[in-house]
Amino acid sequence: AVSESLLRVGLPTMTSRSPALAALVLAACFCGSAAFTAPLRVPGRMHGSAFSMQGTGRSGGTVCAEVRMGGESGAGKKKKVVLGPGLFSPDIQLGPEEKWKKSEDMDTVLNAPAVKAEDAKMLVEKDKVEGLFDGVAEGGKVDARGVVSLLESLGHQASEQTVSGVLREMSESGTGFVSKDEFTAWYLAGGAGKIAEASEMPGAKRMTKDECESLFQLVDVNGDSAIDKEEFNTFEKMLELGWDEAKSAAVFARLDTEGVGALTFEQFFAWYSTTDDLDNGPSLKKATANILKPEQGDRKRIFIRGFPTKAPEAVASRFFSRCGAVEHVRMLNLEDGKNSGRMIVTFEDEDAVENAMEMHRFRIGKRGHLEVYRVNEGDKEEYKDVKKEMHGALIGIKGSVVQNMQKETGAKIFFEASKYRQVMILKGRPQERAKAWVMAQEILAGNLCDTHKVPNKMHGRLIGSGGKVKMAMQEQSGAHIVYKKETDECLVYGTEEARAVAWQIIKDKMWALDHTKETRFPVEGKYHGMLTGKQGVTVKALQESTGAQVRFVTGKKSKEHTDGEMVVRGTPVQCERVNGMAQILIRELPSLLSELREEDIALGALRSLPLSAAQVWKLAVQKAVGIAEEELGMNKKEEEGKQ
Repeated sequence: AVSESLLRVGLPTMTSRSPALAALVLAACFCGSAAFTAPLRVPGRMHGSAFSMQGTGRSGGTVCAEVRMGGESGAGKKKKVVLGPGLFSPDIQLGPEEKWKKSEDMDTVLNAPAVKAEDAKMLVEKDKVEGLFDGVAEGGKVDARGVVSLLESLGHQASEQTVSGVLREMSESGTGFVSKDEFTAWYLAGGAGKIAEASEMPGAKRMTKDECESLFQLVDVNGDSAIDKEEFNTFEKMLELGWDEAKSAAVFARLDTEGVGALTFEQFFAWYSTTDDLDNGPSLKKATANILKPEQGDRKRIFIRGFPTKAPEAVASRFFSRCGAVEHVRMLNLEDGKNSGRMIVTFEDEDAVENAMEMHRFRIGKRGHLEVYRVNEGDKEEYKDVKKEMHGALIGIKGSVVQNMQKETGAKIFFEASKYRQVMILKGRPQERAKAWVMAQEILAGNLCDTHKVPNKMHGRLIGSGGKVKMAMQEQSGAHIVYKKETDECLVYGTEEARAVAWQIIKDKMWALDHTKETRFPVEGKYHGMLTGKQGVTVKALQESTGAQVRFVTGKKSKEHTDGEMVVRGTPVQCERVNGMAQILIRELPSLLSELREEDIALGALRSLPLSAAQVWKLAVQKAVGIAEEELGMNKKEEEGKQ
């Protein structure tokens, strides 16, 4: 380990030629003054050559060696080299002895101090710490929880509260986040050994993370999951910290490291849990007790955000009474007394709270959607990055998968896909969100993706009007199908079996589309109305039964038959089937329509509700199509028997 670390930093010339050879030279540097001979086979980079080094070991702080490159027989080129011990010096070189003799800096290099073993060990430790940091950090920094995880990986135990107390020492920015350089310097200076002696942050003046989230929700007036400068000022005044405008602006600017004019909850909590900006203020728990104090009645209370700001308390009470009997509504107005659209609603029983949870993200007014949270239970939204292509796998056919996940976990699940983000939104208490995400990961792991080539020009017909064709394919196969815009790609998500079935269905449909043609059948114009039906009921039934597209033309649009035509687009079999069914419908529909109308008239007052014209047509067409399908099915069987 020491050799590898030293080679990366101090021997760039040697490592670029052969890491193994450089490691051998380094071993010689530590071996004392004894002469050494060491053969070494190094395949790969040096093309399978064998190396051996013979030297006098350490002499006056230098290593003098002879390197032979060649086969094991001993034949090959020989080169004398002189290595100075200053392995960390940028002047270290590897080359012929003659070249060293001509160098003006030879004395400086040869007389450089030898490497200390403790320095080498320190370098190895630094590499280890930095490697672990990269595995934990997000955006090149960690908060108190990340530091705890790092210390555990390095063999040290510490609580998040204790770490919060020493983050001030680590972080120069005062944001509650620590960079890699800051953490590494602190750790190598022995910070981990002293952490047991560190005092925790004063708990009497601090809130838990769940309590802090509740406070964050209250301060976040517009519900965009971030606190802007104005909302931050509200927070300061709410807690009576006594800051002037300059102090508030300076703290906000220090925390807004991205320069976007807003703080996320992670930024807010990292600062809040470590900073001394709040030490001179009142107890935060006491200052927010009137809002966040846990009570037995919390199970009957909900926190609302996004309600219309013009609606008074009475309107809010009447609105939420649909969930259950409302006991009390407490408006959380802005500093100037104006309605903020936030409130706490107290119901008479707990069942009403569960009913209210169903209204989360309910579209209301111009403010977007309503947000409904339980009080003091850690209820919130959590965003997980999930690509849009995988949303279908998590939703399932007709929402079956997501409905089952919600039933099993108790969490509410939503999906959002825009040019800004593609996410799965988990809403609920911590354990509910955690369980839902575990289930989602299991589903995603079992739902892989196959990519197939499907001509872009066929995508529209494979999707169908209103997505009906694609939906039918998905329902039949259990897979999720995505056609990529402006490409020839078709993505099929699902289990191995579902993907195979879906692709076979797609191929069959593509074959059918390639072999479809437009066929014109003679149908007199006087029958067009009957075959179209009231509100298109007849032609829709024809198309659903056969899978073909049907339309009727008369006059100049008729190309082959002047009295009128039925134009059918589909495979030859589909076209003939439509024509056969049309002839049967022309024969059966008039009598069926008459019978239904006469029956409706005969029943008169005995029928509770008279049939409308659309209902009469629907019943008649259903019966006629049933007769046609039965006759055509019998004819098909007869033909197969004859063959």
